Amino acid sequence: MALRNYICDGIVLSRINYSEADRIVKIFSREHGKITLLAKGVRRPKSRKRSALEIFCHSRFLVAKSKGLDLLREVEPIEVFIPTRKSLARASLAYFFIEVIDKFMHEGERNEYIFDLLLNYLRKVQSNIGLKKIRKEFIYDVLVALGFWPAGRPMEYEEAVLEDVLSQSINTIRVGKSIFSNK
Repeated sequence: MALRNYICDGIVLSRINYSEADRIVKIFSREHGKITLLAKGVRRPKSRKRSALEIFCHSRFLVAKSKGLDLLREVEPIEVFIPTRKSLARASLAYFFIEVIDKFMHEGERNEYIFDLLLNYLRKVQSNIGLKKIRKEFIYDVLVALGFWPAGRPMEYEEAVLEDVLSQSINTIRVGKSIFSNK
């Protein structure tokens, strides 16, 4: 079987344990959109790839194309968003961003603007205090960028509009409501 390698920058959306030491990792990449990879051996205690495969970590991936799931060969962290991980409110908001993008984007659907938008909002979360405002801006910007809301038109009840567009509930909204109700 001939393998073809490619390199991409991506943000980890989710990961699922697979087999004894492997993981299936879903990333949203700038070059290839949302892709699912098989990361062999990353659950072993001495694996160097573990830290770069945390959720909402921005990393550079070396991937081998195969007939089934593409295989993760190497991964190098670019940004791990440590300040975000140290705060429950910030981590909750980052998980919300990840869930929204995961539900909107389809496998293999490439959108560089949405990738950059997600990355910019992950950076905003770790440097700003107005998390409730950032959350509203993110929903508005994503819906406008994907063509579900006209640019310049004000939006009330952002979460309700988002769930209506997606036709499904967002799990992280429950956590966010309790965290962001006082901020």
